[in-house]
Amino acid sequence: LDWTPQARTRLGLSLYRTRVKDLIVFAGPLFDAINIDRADIDGAELEFETGVGALSLHGNLNWLDARNRDTGDALLRRAPRKGAVSADWGFANGASAGIDLSGVAARPDAGGARLGGYGLVDLRASVPLAPGWRFEARLENLGDRDYELVQGYNTPGRSGMLSLRWNQE
Repeated sequence: LDWTPQARTRLGLSLYRTRVKDLIVFAGPLFDAINIDRADIDGAELEFETGVGALSLHGNLNWLDARNRDTGDALLRRAPRKGAVSADWGFANGASAGIDLSGVAARPDAGGARLGGYGLVDLRASVPLAPGWRFEARLENLGDRDYELVQGYNTPGRSGMLSLRWNQE
């Protein structure tokens, strides 16, 4: 469902129910590929967008129930709740600056382990240099948060990226 009550404002709701046969997942201490005969993945996503002047906001919330249909166990590494909010400011000269906030709930991993929930803050900016050319900068994981997507595998700490982008116009 999508609803646009006014220009630059949109609310959306998506509901889904997915039935999977022969789902391949990676589990165990060596992350062996195993087959789950039947899996059920049900969820909902609520999304919004709005803008006032030079400010644009976007956000989403996700709820997920992903289970092995035969055992009832939750599927590994799939968070039951996630959310994100982005704010962007556009300047008159074509430059922009933005912030992204995201959060992920705790979720199960192999061997009965639990991956902790986490929140991240990212910053970004972009400046036009010439027709078709932009300089972009990004700072990810501003708080240098330690978190895991898979047990035992590192994720980047605070990192930055500078780029020069060309788009043929």
